[in-house]
Amino acid sequence: DPQKYMAMIFCVLDNAIKATSANAQLGRKRRIGIIVKKTGHSFRTSVTDNGCGIDNEDIPKIGKDGFHKFDSPSLHLKVISSGLGLEIVKGFLKMVKSRLDVRSKINRGSTFSFRLPLNTT
Repeated sequence: DPQKYMAMIFCVLDNAIKATSANAQLGRKRRIGIIVKKTGHSFRTSVTDNGCGIDNEDIPKIGKDGFHKFDSPSLHLKVISSGLGLEIVKGFLKMVKSRLDVRSKINRGSTFSFRLPLNTT
């Protein structure tokens, strides 16, 4: 469903924009990249940013309970999000038996990736 795919892209991009908002305040360039790659009968979408990053112990909490807060202690920044966007993404992915993969490093950024079968778009 193209509308669900666009909603997922919007939610993950919105997250990257929030995570990189501190860069502008600190005089650093925001960097957000999107890669879509076809692999066999599916395609993988990845959104990477150079934002504040997420602590490894907080990654399992992303998109749960309708609220998620992560911060960058060394930059004294807090990014607050409703968490609903990533909860929606996880819900859509569950419907097609996929998942949201997250890699992140504090003060370096994050990559959010998901794979979808070609016949769902």
